[in-house]
Amino acid sequence: MKKYLIYSRYANLAFSLGVTMAVSIFFGYFGGTWLDTRLGTEPVFLIVGLLAGVAVAFKGLFTEITAMQQFIRRLEEEQAAGQNPGKDHRYKDELDDR
Repeated sequence: MKKYLIYSRYANLAFSLGVTMAVSIFFGYFGGTWLDTRLGTEPVFLIVGLLAGVAVAFKGLFTEITAMQQFIRRLEEEQAAGQNPGKDHRYKDELDDR
């Protein structure tokens, strides 16, 4: 098994999770601030928006890690069976199976 294949998946996972967390928390913060400004309920929707952003970020984290584990498990099974591991595999296919 080529180690750089798995390392590239880890790098992709780290980048994807970083962007997902930043964007979801960003939208939660600014969406909550916008609602608070319009409705006059200063910290309520800010807190709700931040909590929703963090929840979405952790959901994305769980989904990505689960797909990564399935991908690695399949590569290890193919290696044990003597097949060419990693040939024609796409990480995207693992994400589409969820």
